[in-house]
Amino acid sequence: MTLNRSSREFGKRLAKYRKLAGLSAQQLSERVGGVLSRSVIANIESGRKSEVTVDQLLALAWVLDIPPAVLALPAETPFSRVQVVDGEDLSVMSVYDLATWFSNSESLGELIPGERDVKQAANSLAPIMLVILERFSIAIRTLGHLEELSGRGGKVSSKQVDDLREGFVDILKDMRRAGMVVELSPEDARWEVRLDAIPVDGGGQADGDD
Repeated sequence: MTLNRSSREFGKRLAKYRKLAGLSAQQLSERVGGVLSRSVIANIESGRKSEVTVDQLLALAWVLDIPPAVLALPAETPFSRVQVVDGEDLSVMSVYDLATWFSNSESLGELIPGERDVKQAANSLAPIMLVILERFSIAIRTLGHLEELSGRGGKVSSKQVDDLREGFVDILKDMRRAGMVVELSPEDARWEVRLDAIPVDGGGQADGDD
């Protein structure tokens, strides 16, 4: 069985999604703010260069409007095997398992049988922090939805606002418990002010509630 590294065919994946986005290599370079020149992009796509930084990967995925994992992983060959760490048998994973791990759907312990010689603190804490981040992102989007609904003249119930307020408070508490730095940006810190500004309907079912 031939084992690949996740960087193999990275250039082909980049070229594929760049073309699907209707961008030339020069246009892509300009849109990522010059962190990758046109010639470097050409070298990546031709396979002459395979390494990119985390910042570059995120910038490319942002501009192409695709999940970073789709660039980082060979999703086009889901049943192939990828060697994550040289010389470590347990690090050989199928692409579909690798994608599941990458997206935080499962821990490595659930995906790969066998003992791993690492402390479990990081294994336990990292998924918790990602879940908390996802909860905050969902709460912010829900707040925007309620503002949009109210702006269109729809009904927003006091329960919807109170539940969301309680959710924000719980999330921030969980962030502190997880040792995360709770220093909200000026925009994110306005969540309570934005909630208070939403007119609530005193009775009846709110729009969007089933």
